[in-house]
This record gives sequence, C-alpha cells and structure tokens, in this order.
Amino acid sequence: MLKKSLFLWIIAILWTMSSIVFAAGSQGHLEDLDFSCKGVMLGATEKEVFQVFGEPLYDQQRHVHGKAVVYYIYDKGYEVGISVKNRCVVDFIIKDENYQARDGIRYGATPYKITLTYGKNKRQQLEDGVYYIYERPCCSKERLVLEMDDDNNFLKSFRITSLPLKEDDFWEAEEALSNDVDADVASKLDLGSYPHQDIVKIRGWEK
Repeated sequence: MLKKSLFLWIIAILWTMSSIVFAAGSQGHLEDLDFSCKGVMLGATEKEVFQVFGEPLYDQQRHVHGKAVVYYIYDKGYEVGISVKNRCVVDFIIKDENYQARDGIRYGATPYKITLTYGKNKRQQLEDGVYYIYERPCCSKERLVLEMDDDNNFLKSFRITSLPLKEDDFWEAEEALSNDVDADVASKLDLGSYPHQDIVKIRGWEK
C-alpha cells in the first residue's frame, strides 16, 4: 500500500512538472530569426539584399513618418525598404500568402497560433488596421508587425521594421536623440577655459 501511494505521489509530481513546462513553452518566445526575411536581417546592406532577393522589379522613394526610404519592389508581394541616409535595410513588407515564418506561421494564422509561437500580446489599433506588434528584446526599435484581418481575426501580412509606426514614435525618437546630443555636448564643455569676470561692487550694486 505504501509503495502504491509513493508511486502515485511521484506520478502526480511528474504530471505537475510537465504541465508547468508545457504551459511555459506554450507562451511562445521571440528569436533573432523573427526579425529577418529570407535570412536577411534589419540593418543589412543593399548588397546583401540583392544577393538574396535579386534585382527588383522597380523601386519607389517614400517618406515614412519623417524617414526617407527607398523601397525595392519584388514579385509575390515583397518590399524591402532601404534607408536613404545609411543605405541599410529598415523595412520588410511581406504580403506573399505562401510565405512561412518560424514554426509555420503564415497567411491565415490564428491568434492562438501566433501566441504559441511569439508569446502573448495585445492587439493594437493603428491608423490603417489592427496588429500584433512584437519588439525585439535587444532592440525595441526593431519590431515584428503582424497585420490581422479586422473582421475574421486571421493573419494577413508581415512587416519587419525599425521605422516609426506612427508620427508620435518619430517625434519621441527625435526628442530622445536631441537630449542625448545636448547632454553629450554639455559633458564636453570646458567651462574652466572661459575667463571669469570679477564682481565689482559700486554703490551697493554688483557688476
């Protein structure tokens, strides 16, 4: 009887532990791979893009919330955005219904499947639709943006970007950059090199 009780107790512990592991695994997680398209990462060079994607059908220059970007347009619904300023990849737009991301995430994926792969997240309303937006842990400016069908709640398209998603993001980034520059300039000022003016008292006034 004691052996049977001990056996059942061990089974209960193992069941509990496996349930915890399963629950943790079912929450999903982000990987570096999630912030790339066909193996090309955000920040890659134009040369790397052409090596993987080939020559584009055509290109377009756009301004995205204050950022000048050249988009290379490919067939099957692929667009690759290159920053005019530094000539590096800042945006992937993927509307190919046959494109598959990690764990088979593709067009038509449900919120449950998305959560299972990338983790729990809230839907967000932007100007042009409803999205699940995931920030890269090591770099919050880099985002995986999943556009959802507003009526049927399934995945419509992918976007992998380091561009601002709305006008407020752009101005917040500009303000943060300005503050960093001001602080950096102030830290380099040598106030001791400036002449000090002596205080002269005349009839009770200080000059």
